[in-house]
Amino acid sequence: MGVIKTLDYNTVVKIAAGEVIDRPASIVRELIDNSLDAGAAVIKVVISGGGKQIIEVQDDGSGMEKGDLEICTKNHTTSKIGSFDDIIALRTLGFRGEALSSIAEVADVSILSRLRHTQSGYRMETAFGEFKSFTETGMNTGTTVIVRDLFGNLPARKKFLSNDSTETRFVNHEILKKALAFHDTGFEFSSHGERKYLASPKRTLVERIVEFFPDTTDYLIPLERHDGAVKITAYLTKPAFIRPNRSYQYFFVNRRAVEWKHFYFAIQNAYGNLIPKGFFPAVFLYLELDPAEVDFNVHPMKKEVRFREESVISKAVQHALREALSDSDGISPADEGEMRFTPYERKIAGAIGGFLDGQSAGDMENGVNRQVPPPDKQDTRPFDHPAGSERGLFPARQAAAPGNIDYLEYRYVGIVFSAYIVLEGDGQILFVDQHAAHERINYEKMRDKYRSGQTASQELLVPVQIDIPLKAADSFRENVDTLGAMGFEIEHFGGNSYVIRSIPD
Repeated sequence: MGVIKTLDYNTVVKIAAGEVIDRPASIVRELIDNSLDAGAAVIKVVISGGGKQIIEVQDDGSGMEKGDLEICTKNHTTSKIGSFDDIIALRTLGFRGEALSSIAEVADVSILSRLRHTQSGYRMETAFGEFKSFTETGMNTGTTVIVRDLFGNLPARKKFLSNDSTETRFVNHEILKKALAFHDTGFEFSSHGERKYLASPKRTLVERIVEFFPDTTDYLIPLERHDGAVKITAYLTKPAFIRPNRSYQYFFVNRRAVEWKHFYFAIQNAYGNLIPKGFFPAVFLYLELDPAEVDFNVHPMKKEVRFREESVISKAVQHALREALSDSDGISPADEGEMRFTPYERKIAGAIGGFLDGQSAGDMENGVNRQVPPPDKQDTRPFDHPAGSERGLFPARQAAAPGNIDYLEYRYVGIVFSAYIVLEGDGQILFVDQHAAHERINYEKMRDKYRSGQTASQELLVPVQIDIPLKAADSFRENVDTLGAMGFEIEHFGGNSYVIRSIPD
C-alpha cells in the first residue's frame, strides 16, 4: 500500500488558513482591506489581549446584502474578481477570497452588515468553521467584524503568539501602514478600553505623515514625478534627519504597502555619501502604475511585489530621489560623493567601512550593502525588553572585543575622512569609529551609574517638550520608570506628548 494519502477537509482548510493568518495583525490587515474596498470613510479597530482575545473592525462602508453575508465566509468567495484574468487589472486590495474564510476557521466570528437605504442589517455567527446563527439586527450602515479567541482550536499555533504588548505593536504597525496609504480615510485604534489614537481624514498626504511622524516636519522634501507610465510621489527627509534603522521607510504600490529590495538599494544609492554609513533617512514613497505591470499575487500575505520591468522601476525611483535631493539644496549626491573622495580614497574608505561591517572592500566601493533586511525583520522598538529589566537597557554581558586589544599600547596617527581615528602599533593599524567610540563611553558611564544606584539628575532651566511618534508611544510608556531610574524626570503632558524636566548629570 502506498504512503501518499489525501488529507481530510478540516486539515486542508486549517493549513490554508495558516498561510494567510499567522497573528492578530494579519486579521486586522485583511479586515481593513475589506473596509477600504467597501469605500469606508472611517475605520475603527478595537482589540483586547493584543488581539488574541478580541478584534473588532468597524466601518461605514457600503455593507453587504443578506445573500452576500450568508456566503462570505465560504472558501474563495469574493466580490473583487470573477476569473484569474481579472487579477491582471486588479484595483482592489483584496482579491483571493481567502481572508474571511481563513479567519472563520481559526476563531469565533461575528459579522454584522447593513446596506445603505435599508431599514436593518443582518448578523451571522460562526465558530471555528461551523455555522451558528443568522439573524436580523439593527445597526448603522457598514460592516462590523468581531473575532474572538484566535487559534482557540489550534493550541499549538496559539502558544507561538507573543505577549499582549508585542502583538499590540504589530497591530498598530498594520494600521499605521493603511493610514499612510489612505490619508483621506479616518482611523481610530483602541486597546484594552483605551483609545491609542484617532487619525481623522486628511486633505493631503503630508498632513498624514507628520501626524504619525511629527519629528520629520521640518525636514521633509516633497517629490512628484512622472517617469513614463509610472507616477512617483514621495516625501523624503534632508540628510540632516537620519535614523539608526529603516523604521521610517515605507513603500506603497497602488496604495498597497509592499516590500521590494530594490527600494532599499535605490534609497542607499540616491543618498550616497550625504549621510553617515549605518544611518538611514525617512522616506515615504508611493508608486502608481498600470495594474497589468505589477503582480501582487506573489506572497500569501501580499507583502511582496513583482514588476514586469523591475530595472526600469528601480532606476526611475533612484533618479527621482536624487533629483529631489539635488533640487532641495543644490547638491547632487552623486557629484558630492565624487567631490569628497578620489578613487584611491574611495577604496580606502570602502575597506574601512567593510572591515567594520564585515563586508568586502569591493562591495563598499560599488555601493553594495549585503544586509538589507525589510522593516518587519528589524527590531524598531526603542527598548529591547520591558521596563524594570536590567537586560533591557544595559545587558549584563557584552561580546568580548577580538584579541583583547590594549589601546594604550598603540600610537595615535591621526583622523581620516573626519570619521576614523587611526592607531598604529604591534605591526598593525587600527581604525576606530570616533562617533561610535564616544557613544560607547557615554553608554558605559550611564550603565555604571545605573547599576551602582548613583544616578544623579540635572534640572533643565527650560523643560523640553517632546512628541513621541504614535508607533513608539506604547514602548515609551512602558519604560518611563526605567528612564526615571537613570536620571530622567519625565512628565506626561497629554496624548503622546511628554515634558522632560531633568536629565542624567
